[in-house]
Amino acid sequence: MVEPTHLERYARILVSHAVGLRPGQDLYVRGTEEHADFASKVGEAGYEIGARSVSYRLTRADEIAQLIRRGSPEHILLHHERERDYYSEIVQRGGALIMLSSHFEPPEALQQAACANPRNYALFLQGRRENLDFLCKPSAWRVFPCTIVPVATPRWAQKIFPEMPPNEATARLWNLLFQISCTDQPDAVNRLKARTAKIREREAALNQLEIREILITGGGNHLKLALSPKARWANAGFQTKEGQTFFFNFPSEEIFTAPDCRTTEGRLLASQPLRLYDGTMVENLVLDFRAGRVVGCEASSGREALAKWLQTDPGACRLGELGLVGRDSAVGQTQTRFDFNNLDENAAAHVALGQAFALNLEGGETLTETERTEHGWNRSAIHMDVLFGSENVTVQATKTNAGSFTLIEGDGAR
Repeated sequence: MVEPTHLERYARILVSHAVGLRPGQDLYVRGTEEHADFASKVGEAGYEIGARSVSYRLTRADEIAQLIRRGSPEHILLHHERERDYYSEIVQRGGALIMLSSHFEPPEALQQAACANPRNYALFLQGRRENLDFLCKPSAWRVFPCTIVPVATPRWAQKIFPEMPPNEATARLWNLLFQISCTDQPDAVNRLKARTAKIREREAALNQLEIREILITGGGNHLKLALSPKARWANAGFQTKEGQTFFFNFPSEEIFTAPDCRTTEGRLLASQPLRLYDGTMVENLVLDFRAGRVVGCEASSGREALAKWLQTDPGACRLGELGLVGRDSAVGQTQTRFDFNNLDENAAAHVALGQAFALNLEGGETLTETERTEHGWNRSAIHMDVLFGSENVTVQATKTNAGSFTLIEGDGAR
């Protein structure tokens, strides 16, 4: 059973902490029809905290499926143009955006539409990636607060707990979300603030080391990554130009940086399956890198689909991120694979293929794209996390201002 007071507390945490809504600010809630009930609770919390207005945008799977199956390419482009207009409106009005999200596997209606019209589906995914790219640009982060948050749904819950009845599985998933977000604790916000403070301490310590090279070994891994002298570690907590604090991904416990995408060498074994944008599951993934590029890709399933994504653009086969996660991670302590990248990346160390973040370079947000690439910063339309952290993996900073230093040993940051 889901405790109603916990649902309401979770909604308040998202509004007050995750997106940091200010009194008098417009609140925008984005999701799908699966999120309708909880979206209403978020709206209630918004008004309680002082939102000037609450606007909802909840898409229907059958509507999108119809667009893919029957629409023209022009109709799909128009759909995404309207989506970007929606985000632009939030920026213009100085609003705050909460994006409710769940399991990445497309609903059955979308899967059927994709089979019926694969060309339109590919175009739809491309447009969705471009819209997400708009949200992920640091310039947008500084302009308006946005947070992507997990919301339990029966469809997602049954993927994780297939042996349970739908209601029981959904309650179990909600309770896990309450646990990792501190919602099940009466002093939730204070606990979250303490967690954030600890993460920022680790971030500062990593930056003080001035790490120039990382070596990942154990469990079949042997991967060497270089970091630019301008590389900087960061966490998912940001601040707008007006000083409004928010978390682009909530809950988040990772500390991440941008490796030099030109120099990655060696082999990486994924410790968990990878869910692609189109819903394909890639299992037992092994990636081989040479001179920064993926030159070999093995998997027991999903290899062909991943190979296509790696050809999206020149940066898709290079690394844009290295993320470290402590052994005290609340997500990791659940010992649950959520099949949801925004959560799973906070359970263990990982890299990301594709787009790097400008904030991971000193002064990166004021540099031109050409200037960023001179420091090994990667540019791509995709950003896909590959988890490698496990009890057998060691991550060492082999070149720092303090000599060699072990960062992770046995699936946990020191």
